[in-house]
Amino acid sequence: MLAKKVVLIAILFNIVANVYSSSDYTIELITGKNLKQYLPFIAEQCITTFKEYPYLYCGDYEEEINFRTPLVELHDSSLAVAYYKGTVIGFLTGYKFTDFGSHFTKSIDLFIESGLKPEEYYYFGEIIIVPEHRGNHLSSKLFSVLESYAQKLGYKATCIVTEEHESHPLKPRNYPAHDSLWNFFGYQKTSLITYMNWQTYQSDGSVADQMHPLTYWIKFICD
Repeated sequence: MLAKKVVLIAILFNIVANVYSSSDYTIELITGKNLKQYLPFIAEQCITTFKEYPYLYCGDYEEEINFRTPLVELHDSSLAVAYYKGTVIGFLTGYKFTDFGSHFTKSIDLFIESGLKPEEYYYFGEIIIVPEHRGNHLSSKLFSVLESYAQKLGYKATCIVTEEHESHPLKPRNYPAHDSLWNFFGYQKTSLITYMNWQTYQSDGSVADQMHPLTYWIKFICD
């Protein structure tokens, strides 16, 4: 439960709103032209975080910036940013699903064929908290902020994708399953699987272009 909420009375294209605060942590909702200033941090954190299993992503900073710049300029794009004493330490990205869905192979068709309406979904791309600040319940607050924003925009549901492997040569021995975490946040795992390729670290230390299966999780947010 957010300790502090404010009513978002602002032009939806350009919002910076303090929607949660404690003695040390603050979370803000960012939209519109204000999004671009966070791209360097987002790019750096995605490269660092998604290098690890299960994504094994070999990222390039310039490519990250070029990929994300058009996305933040799209209508309804948003960002929930977590600060620790004024320093950015985490974020959750949000996009209109029908805009972002084109980046996943046949995602839009996949939803339609399953009887879902893609235009009713808001997509959460990445959630990252820097390691030293994990365990402070910030992820749930970031989700709560953007879910509330998506609901105000009129979306009926949100969705995320995850990657998992029953066996993989680079999977840590005690790697924890995260299904219970997504369930705790209210997301339901579906049978919908899409695919996306990226430069991937291999078990022999090399890097190769590889296709990755991504499973959709959905959450209905309408009253």
